[in-house]
Amino acid sequence: MNPASSIGFDPSGARASTGPSDGSILQSIRDAAMHAGVDPIAELYNEALELAQDGHYGEAQSRLNVLLGLAPADGEAHLLLAKVLVAGQQWRRAVAALDAAATCGTNVPDELRSAILRNLNADEESVEEQRKARLAREQAEITRLRTESRRLRSENAALVARHAELERETARWAWIATGTSAVCIVFMIGATLFGGGSSAPTDAGAAPAAVAAVATTGTGAAAVDPASPRNGTLAEQAGAALMAGGVMEGAQLEVIVRGTTAQLSGYSPTHAQLKKAAKIVDDIEGIDKVGTEGVILLSKRDGTTHVVKPGEVLGKIASDYYGKASFHTKILEANPELAGGTNLKVGMTIKIPPVRDEPAPVAATTP
Repeated sequence: MNPASSIGFDPSGARASTGPSDGSILQSIRDAAMHAGVDPIAELYNEALELAQDGHYGEAQSRLNVLLGLAPADGEAHLLLAKVLVAGQQWRRAVAALDAAATCGTNVPDELRSAILRNLNADEESVEEQRKARLAREQAEITRLRTESRRLRSENAALVARHAELERETARWAWIATGTSAVCIVFMIGATLFGGGSSAPTDAGAAPAAVAAVATTGTGAAAVDPASPRNGTLAEQAGAALMAGGVMEGAQLEVIVRGTTAQLSGYSPTHAQLKKAAKIVDDIEGIDKVGTEGVILLSKRDGTTHVVKPGEVLGKIASDYYGKASFHTKILEANPELAGGTNLKVGMTIKIPPVRDEPAPVAATTP
C-alpha cells in the first residue's frame, strides 16, 4: 500500500500566530516579524500546508525546512514534513521526520509509521533483488567468457598440432620425391651408358619375360606382356589416364597389363583415391579387369587426419580411408571427443588412426 494515497493534509491544521516559543539565534528574526504583526512560523506552516494540498510537495518541503530552521522544536512541522516526504516516496527521510516529531512530543499516528516502514522495506528488498540480478548477469557473462576462452585455447592447440603434423608430412613427401628423382636419374644414366646390348636367348619352352614400357606420367613403370602387341599401348594409356584423372596427388602407382587384366601396385593415400584410380583404368577400352591387391593404403598403414565435410558420417569416412565402413569404430576409439559420433561437426579435424585387417575366421572342421 502506498501511504501517500492515504495522507490527509487537513486544512483545519492551519495555525494562528503562536508568539515566541524559544530563544534560538534566529529568534531575533522571528521577533522582528512578530513586532511587524507577522508570525513567520504560522505563515510558513500555513503556506506549506496549502502547497501540500495542491500537490506542490517540493515547495511545501522548502517552506517547512525554513520553518524548522526558525523553530527546530516544532513537532507539528516535523510531522507535516514527514507527510510531505511520504507523498514524494522519500521513505527514509520520512522516518527521520517522524522520529523528530515524536522527540518534540507530537503524537505520531502508528498507521502512518507502519505504512512508511513497509514501503521502506519493500524498496530495500527491490534494491537487493536488483543487485542480485545484476550479480547473476555478471556471473553468467564471466562464465560465458571463460567457456569461450577455453574453446579458443583448445582450437589454438589443435591448429598448432595440425600445423606440426603438416610440416612433418611435407618433410616426408619431400624426402620421397627426392628419392624418387634420384632413382629416375640413376635409371636414365644406366640406360644411356649400358643400353643397346643384345638380349639373352630364351628357352623355347619358357614363357617370354615381361618387357617394361615406361609411361611419361609420373605414375611409375607400366609393364606389359610382349605376348600381346596391344599391351604396351594399354599400359601407357592407363598411366596417362591416371595423371589426367587427378588421382595421383600423394600416390605412386604402377600399372602392369597382362592380356585384358590390369594390376595396380605401389601406394595410395586413401581407399577412395585408389577406387577412383581403378575406375579410371577399368574405363580404358581393352581392359576388362583391374586388381588393386598390391596397393598399400597409406591411411591404413600410417594413419592421417581428416576435416569433416557437409553430409559426411563416420561410416563413409571409414570407407573412404580404409575401404571398410565397419572400421568407423577405430576412428571413434582414436577420437573420444566424438562421443559415439553424436558430436561430429562440419569443419572439425579428426584423427584417422592406422589399422590392420582382422584375420578371417577359421572354419571349424568335423573329424
